[in-house]
Amino acid sequence: MRFARHVFCVPAHAQDTIRNQSFMSFLDLARWCAASIVFLGHLRNPLFQGYNSLVAEDQGALVRVWYFVTGLHAEAVVVFFVLSGFLVGGLSCGKMAEGRFSLTDYGIDRVSRLFIAYFPALAVTAAVDHFGVSCCSGSGLYDHTQLMIREKITGDAFSAAMQWGVLGANLLMLQTFFFPPFGSNQPLWTISAEFWFYAVFGLLAAAWRARRGRSGVLWAFAAMAAFFFLGGHFLPLFGLWVIGGLAAFLSSRIEQPVLAITSFVLIMALSRVKQQWVTGFEYGVEIKNYVVALTFCWAMVSMRNVSSKILIRLAPFNEFMAKFSYSLYLVHFPVLFFALAVLYQVGGFSTIFTGYRPTSPEGLALYVACAAFVYLFAYMFAYCTERQTGRLRRAVKDRLARIGHRIREAS
Repeated sequence: MRFARHVFCVPAHAQDTIRNQSFMSFLDLARWCAASIVFLGHLRNPLFQGYNSLVAEDQGALVRVWYFVTGLHAEAVVVFFVLSGFLVGGLSCGKMAEGRFSLTDYGIDRVSRLFIAYFPALAVTAAVDHFGVSCCSGSGLYDHTQLMIREKITGDAFSAAMQWGVLGANLLMLQTFFFPPFGSNQPLWTISAEFWFYAVFGLLAAAWRARRGRSGVLWAFAAMAAFFFLGGHFLPLFGLWVIGGLAAFLSSRIEQPVLAITSFVLIMALSRVKQQWVTGFEYGVEIKNYVVALTFCWAMVSMRNVSSKILIRLAPFNEFMAKFSYSLYLVHFPVLFFALAVLYQVGGFSTIFTGYRPTSPEGLALYVACAAFVYLFAYMFAYCTERQTGRLRRAVKDRLARIGHRIREAS
């Protein structure tokens, strides 16, 4: 009990932590860096040879750092889950502790946040994949005959997932658990996981609020039914998200910024350097993911009350980059594949089919150019979708308020 009092606290103060400019800058930094690591790693994979295939003269210090950082895309996804768990689950628990939580507002906020960019991202995927398969099939990117894709990506060809049934399942957020992601947009597997994190948390929150009534049992039963419906793959993923929510309950007594961040960086490094430890035994990947999640959660908690001049100075830039990080994550995979397919088909870059050496000037120029193009596309995409989330939320809430007012008047 004494340990619990020292480590855990009421989550009401979680709302206050996001008013700390340094902490918000840290969260924004984590968001856009994680999105960029995922994107730059996914761009490197089809364009360059794998590290184990490199000749000795290509394994310089800069190449090693580049391959090391861009190889952390799986760990970056874990960071996304933890961030989401805190910003959605943890802050919602804080509102519940203060008596300010609204299940209706929660549902509107979560649905609008996901779907305002998600539906257009599916449309972009359908358009560029169709054009890529129809007009740029020689690149081998969509049918997995391209050598780097064949070496690094297992499973069916992306063109096999360009079906109406798969699209419909993705519209219903059933990818990952029952269907593959639509077309070439493989990162969409995490978006369905996020949707179901939100849904299950909402059901549990409703059960908690109505815990003394019959409806509380019904909400709890609905949450258990969701776990059963989604299967055994969902629970380990949900656990990563819950770790992020746990940050709202952790006391300031465990805050150790230097030690926590050092531990997180070391764990990230070990996950790359000692991959044989992870893959050498059953559940190794799951254990690694949980260690990454726990250390990042500790780092995040430890940064809540820090005042850093560097983070404050970087706050505008971090906020700018974070504002389109979700869009970057949603569209980067099909757009980068389309760009490479077009360059191969009409630009004469035949080495795209076999993969470049990491020291190739042409390959590096393509990498930088494609990265800039995708960043620009994602920013423009976010301007039309993600940045309109607040307007959509206000419109829906105002509409519901007017409907409620008319119902009360009629009664």
